[in-house]
Amino acid sequence: MCKDIGLSYEIKTTATIDDVMMIEMEKRKRTFWAIYCYDVMMSAENGNLPYFNTISVPPIPHILPDEEQEKMIHFILLTKIMRNQSDIINHLHVKYNKKLDIQWNEEKMFNQLANELHETFKSLQLHNPMQQQTNHMCYTVCFLYLAFNFTAILLYRPYHQVVNSSNQRMVEAALNIKSITELILAYDAFEDMYCSIRGIQQIVHYLSSAVTVFKLVDLQKELKLTVELARKLASISPVTEVANDKQPLLTANDMLSIQQQSLLGLLLFDDNHTIQ
Repeated sequence: MCKDIGLSYEIKTTATIDDVMMIEMEKRKRTFWAIYCYDVMMSAENGNLPYFNTISVPPIPHILPDEEQEKMIHFILLTKIMRNQSDIINHLHVKYNKKLDIQWNEEKMFNQLANELHETFKSLQLHNPMQQQTNHMCYTVCFLYLAFNFTAILLYRPYHQVVNSSNQRMVEAALNIKSITELILAYDAFEDMYCSIRGIQQIVHYLSSAVTVFKLVDLQKELKLTVELARKLASISPVTEVANDKQPLLTANDMLSIQQQSLLGLLLFDDNHTIQ
């Protein structure tokens, strides 16, 4: 429907527009990008290509005069992370299904994606450095770092045996996801998770990605702690509550298993594969 009503189209203007029209155009742009972010998150979890992957998209939103800057900076950073994630998902689909793109330089594309992700990280650190003190902690910032670290796992895990530093970067990302979630729970901020896109279920998904890394490199202590975090959040996820209303009791272990299977559907790779 978003595409049908033309939200993905950029409106070209040839004359000076007034403030009211500028605000309306920005609302339209932000509505599209909110839908875009949701679509990318669902695509990553389900192993599908993002819906907007093959069409042109409007420019990333910008901050309007007299607008609260902090919230918009958070939203703009999220759109950048999701753009990175969408490109990486497309890259992985081409990697494991070469017929999608015959003319494809895997090494060049990987390096490009890694550079783009690094630029996003610099923007994230510049505007929202991660804080460890409770009086400075902001859940929205935590969510941005969770999303970024999941994106890093998405890119580096399939190359952990064939590209220098990929193994280290995916492990660091998994450790960051575990640590940030622990920080949120330590300050009883889990209720804020309901306010983010896809809520607690999205955080469980990010934890599941960390679980796959810890299993891969055999970090048993971190694996156990992360599974416990995922179980705790899965037990209070609205998705679990809905499932319990419609079928026999679905345990937290069942929910975590579902999360891991859907993620692994996208992240499975051939250990013997090398960059061509």
